[in-house]
Formats: sequence, structure tokens, C-alpha cells
Amino acid sequence: MSRGQSTTVATVFLVAVLLVVGGTVAYATSGVLEEAQREPVSAAVATDVDGRNVSVTHESGDELAAADVGLVISGDDGTTRLSLDGATRRGNGDGAFTAGETFVVGHGLTGETATVRVVHRPSGSVLARDEFSVPVVGTVPDPSASVSSYSTDGQDGGGSLTASGGSYRLEGNTWKEVDFDYTVTADTVLVFEFKSTDQGEIHAIGLGTDNTGTQPLYKLYGTQAVGDTGAYNFDGTYATYTDGDGWVRYEIPVGEAFQGDVSKLVFVNDHDAGGTVVSTYRNVRVEER
Repeated sequence: MSRGQSTTVATVFLVAVLLVVGGTVAYATSGVLEEAQREPVSAAVATDVDGRNVSVTHESGDELAAADVGLVISGDDGTTRLSLDGATRRGNGDGAFTAGETFVVGHGLTGETATVRVVHRPSGSVLARDEFSVPVVGTVPDPSASVSSYSTDGQDGGGSLTASGGSYRLEGNTWKEVDFDYTVTADTVLVFEFKSTDQGEIHAIGLGTDNTGTQPLYKLYGTQAVGDTGAYNFDGTYATYTDGDGWVRYEIPVGEAFQGDVSKLVFVNDHDAGGTVVSTYRNVRVEER
């Protein structure tokens, strides 16, 4: 073998050794970093729930990146996963979650109970787990309030409304009103969840003072256009429900359309053609915002 060949072989061997050693070091470094990320963190965290928000307070311990801290909120209507860096109030706004800071996140819960877990995602550490009764925000109709037919021109086709624990189920062609006294202001919002398993011509809800449709009735679903409803004041802005949607939450700013005293909560389950038609509402209330 010539000296030139020996030099080439030695160089190739050295490069191979460096690649092997370098790969080993890189793998080892990667493993160290991965293990470091899995190291549990130490932080005392407290949570609280009101009718709209979850508050998460860092009481003591390690400083954490807000983006690394997640919330798992489980309620009667399912589970939601959120991150502290998406909070509406974010401590001092520097992206860190440190002792003394409180972050506030909207929860969207509509049920009566909730479990909140605060998790440090890189390490999997559970920083807090608390159970709450969710306060009701706003004013809800009296569950025992009187129910009667709505309209004076025969619109109520003989279907039924069943009220149970704050929920209302309408079956068949029917227009109903529930006694509900309230003073609507410019800030009043009608909040509820709606579901239908059988589509009719008009599924709608509203607040009113009479049974002639003076105040708006808000269509949510149905085959009939709001322009074909005669003297009744139907608003089609919220008619976005589609087949198979299940429960959908609505927040309608009724105070933008009218203000003053009302005396009834109105439900329309219109289907003059006959056949099966169903509307179900739950968690109905009005709020001032």
C-alpha cells in the first residue's frame, strides 16, 4: 500500500469515528433534554369557577411558561381543553406564570357541576384538581311558571310543551308562552341551548309582551323563510342550525332590538303541514352584559 493510500484510509477512519462519537453524544444530549422535560415541576396552584370563567392562581413554587400550562375542564356537557396562554387575563402579560399571578379563562360551561385540572404539559404534572358547583349567571324562568298558547289567530296547532328543571321540550305544531317578567335593557342577552331531532317549518324563541309578535321572535331552524310569516316579527339572523348539530349554545342580544318590560318567554314549533317536529331548549336565562 502506498503512503497516499494509507493517508486516505486513515482520514476515512477518523471521519467514521467522529460520526459515531458525534451521533452518540447527540443521542445522549437528546435523551438528557427529554428527561429534563419530564422532570416534575413544583408549584402550588389554586382554581376557582364562577358562572363564566375559571381563575387559575399561582400561589408558590416554580415559574412556568403559560404556554406549557393546560386546563382540562369537564362538565355535564363534555370536556374542554384550554391553555393559559389563551386566557382573557394573563397575569402581567410576559408569557410566564409566576407566584402571585392569576390567569382567567372563559369556560363556556352550561351544566351544574365541573371538574378542573391544571396540567404542566411537558412533564405531565397535575398541578391542581378541583370540583365545583357552577353558579347560574342571570335570571332563569320559574320552572313552575304558567304555560299557555301563544297567538290569537289559531297558530297553536295543538302540540305540547313539557317543562322540566329548566328545560323545555316542544312536540308537534305548537306556539307556546311561559310567564316570565323581566325588564329588558340595552345590555340584555337571551342565553340558551337548542337541539332539534325533527325539522319543522319554524323553530324560534323570543321574549314578548303580547301574543301578536310585536317583539322579535328569533328563528333558529326550519324550512320556512322568515319573509313568509305574515304579521309576526321573525328575525332570521340566528337561523344557523343544521341537521345533526346536537346541542348548540346561543347568546342573542335582545336588548339591541327593543327595551322595556316583557311578561313572557315565547317558543315557536311551527309545522302546519303536520307530522313530527321537535324542539328542545335547556339552560334558558337572560343576562345583563
